[in-house]
Amino acid sequence: MRVIQVLSIFILGLSTLFIITPSAYSQYDGRREGKEDLSSSMETITLQNVRYLLPKGTKFRKRAGVITFEGPGEYTARRLSDLEERLQESENELKRLERVFRSRGTDLP
Repeated sequence: MRVIQVLSIFILGLSTLFIITPSAYSQYDGRREGKEDLSSSMETITLQNVRYLLPKGTKFRKRAGVITFEGPGEYTARRLSDLEERLQESENELKRLERVFRSRGTDLP
């Protein structure tokens, strides 16, 4: 009699677990279907039927069926290098514009 009670409680608990589990994971279904709200700095990439949520501009390599993404340090170093390059281009453009204004005799504020 005691075995039947323990077994029935076990089965009830197990069935409850199977009923609750899908609803707990259903919140992720929208993300898989592309309905998620991404921040402006994130993007989804689909490779081999798998979706990855990554920072925008993350580089990846695909060799012999293995996909590897650049690590956080590599990503940050590359992005900083890109920003420094853009900053240098902006500074050069500003200097060029200053020369143009001065050559025309226009006062700079």
